[in-house]
Parts: sequence; C-alpha cells; structure tokens
Amino acid sequence: MQAKTKENDKRSRILDAAVRVFAERGFFGATVAEIARAAGVADGTIYLYFKSKDDVLLRLFDEK
Repeated sequence: MQAKTKENDKRSRILDAAVRVFAERGFFGATVAEIARAAGVADGTIYLYFKSKDDVLLRLFDEK
C-alpha cells in the first residue's frame, strides 16, 4: 500500500512541477528534463507515468 502512495506522490509532484514549468517557459519552451528537475526526479521517471510531454499536459487538464 505504501508503494502506491509513493507512486501517486511522485506522479503528483511531476504534474505540479509541469504546471510551474509550463507557466514559466510555455508549453513549447518547456522540456521534459526541466519538468523532471523541478519535480526532483530523473528524466526517465516522467516516462514511467506519462507517454510524452503532451500526455502530461492532457493529464493536467483531466485532473487539475
């Protein structure tokens, strides 16, 4: 059960970081690496939760 909480926390951190990075640099100016850095995760970790930067944006609209 704790593993699921950690996964959800990491996914949430990525989405929160994406909001900040998109607001600062714009969608097209933002990179997955910048989102990962802002979330405190490795670049590849983004792809464990999302298919692409576009998918991150779509999930933001769905969930936030």
